[in-house]
Amino acid sequence: SFLITYHANLENFDLAEEIISKVIVNGKSIVNLGGDEYYAIGYVKSKSNIVEGIIYYRKALTIFSNEYNQKRVLHCLIVLGNLYTKLKVFDEARNLYLHALRLAKEMKLDETILKIGANLSLVYIQNREYEQARKQLEKYSEKFDLHKEEHYVYLFTLGFIYYQLNNKDIAKKYFYKVKKNITHSSK
Repeated sequence: SFLITYHANLENFDLAEEIISKVIVNGKSIVNLGGDEYYAIGYVKSKSNIVEGIIYYRKALTIFSNEYNQKRVLHCLIVLGNLYTKLKVFDEARNLYLHALRLAKEMKLDETILKIGANLSLVYIQNREYEQARKQLEKYSEKFDLHKEEHYVYLFTLGFIYYQLNNKDIAKKYFYKVKKNITHSSK
């Protein structure tokens, strides 16, 4: 089972799949696997089959929950939210992100809270719930660090949301802020 995690981390998916096929037979594990192994299997499987990956991430989530391993529970919730978003199962993605958000707040993980909030706002955008997306992303906008390029995406997304809400003036302000900071940081 260590080899599954090892090859998954190396992104050697073919070899990891080969090992998984020897460990999981007819959907049943022939060895005792822990949460980390199921997490690695979920990672490998999700590269070729999202639904199959979800099955193993959920098994990892159950084990981590039973062990009260909040950090790993949080990782599973975020990854599952991402996978359900890819499948366009927005209600499930939203519920997973909301659960992850509560947990990240309890753990006081500010950067993680920001990323989960951004992911949640994208779920709302894809569901055309622009007002919800705006509220979600603006909750965390004061924490945007304009020294981090990834945070420009959050500002741009807010501009997009305001544009979709037909508030072009505020949208322009966000787009201008992104342009100004990108231009400033590239000097």
